[in-house]
Amino acid sequence: MRRVGLVTCARSELGFYLPLMHALASNTGFKLEIVATGMHLSPEFGLTVRHIEDAGFAVHSHVESLLSSDTPEGIGKSIGLGTVGFAQLFANWRPDILVVHGDRFDALPPVLAAVPYQIPVAHISGGDITEGAIDDSIRHAMTKLSHLHFVETEPSRNRVLQMGEEPWRVTRCGSLAIDSIRQTELMDTRELHETFGIRASDPFLLVTFHPSTIAVDNTSHDITEVLSAIDKTELPSVFTYPNADTSSRMIIDAINAFCDRNTARKVVVNAGQRGYLSLMAHASVMVGNSSSGIVEAASFKLPVVNVGDRQYGRVSGMNVIHCSVDRHLLCEAITRALSDSFRSTLGELDNVYGDGYAADHLVRELEKVELTDRLLRKRFSQVDYNYDVCDLAQPSKRSVP
Repeated sequence: MRRVGLVTCARSELGFYLPLMHALASNTGFKLEIVATGMHLSPEFGLTVRHIEDAGFAVHSHVESLLSSDTPEGIGKSIGLGTVGFAQLFANWRPDILVVHGDRFDALPPVLAAVPYQIPVAHISGGDITEGAIDDSIRHAMTKLSHLHFVETEPSRNRVLQMGEEPWRVTRCGSLAIDSIRQTELMDTRELHETFGIRASDPFLLVTFHPSTIAVDNTSHDITEVLSAIDKTELPSVFTYPNADTSSRMIIDAINAFCDRNTARKVVVNAGQRGYLSLMAHASVMVGNSSSGIVEAASFKLPVVNVGDRQYGRVSGMNVIHCSVDRHLLCEAITRALSDSFRSTLGELDNVYGDGYAADHLVRELEKVELTDRLLRKRFSQVDYNYDVCDLAQPSKRSVP
């Protein structure tokens, strides 16, 4: 039986993980052991470790890492604290394979700490590009420190190969987020109203806005422009909290003050995966710069106004309107997204992030990979430059000029 250590850092990522967690837990060839860290252990962000337990899973270990600070110094110290915590954990617990997801700063420490222990790392969602966030650098660093790569799209696979990873290590499996949509029983409008206080039978906006972590000095300006545009729409709105990134508290303070002035605007600290997907399913338009607007929204044929450069480089569908951070252009983009003419173009939209069976692909690969020196001994693979591995995934051109 293979012991799989799965590290989860945040509420958003847990939603991706649940299909994989269920698939591993039901397979007699694996023993799943879950480690919670980062935002999961923070009361400020809803103490979402409880959601793991509510889903029926035991948490093997807690690794405290997140300082109550959103400054660059605080983020850097949190990375260091997490690395120390995982080094201490691995001294007494060593899984056969360590599974990590994505690109957040609190996902990097377990990968760094695993290096001297020679623990094989399986990395999910490598090869993506988000040029407006430090996540880009963290994601690529995690790729080079990892031994198996489960990517979401063909352009992402090509980039991982371009980074010198051997082809046998790289599997395109789609996004686990699409599995989660397929497996989730969504709330109806009545339950949404009871849970979040929003009349989901009427048009409303879903707003998820995070700091652009490579331009944190612009955070105050950016959230002011976004809120000004939303104010002009006069539509009910549901705001979710940003992730625990640099300057996130500035956004939290702004949206709380904005919603305090109008009862038709709601703030949700933590919607949970089922709640968040249900909000996406019933919203008229999504506004913000979350990856969920790029990855999951297409499955709901949900129009999205993607704000600024945070997600620049990700593959996106024709439901996404890319718009700069300007209140007037944002108003135009939201109006366009709400229009019947725009929505009518989305009827045949397919989601490029997969078919909802990523977990099955992942488990098959984890079953058959040989846990030998070959897996641990990384070799740099020379790219055949006759094969096009250049950037194939610039955003859709559906933008407001």
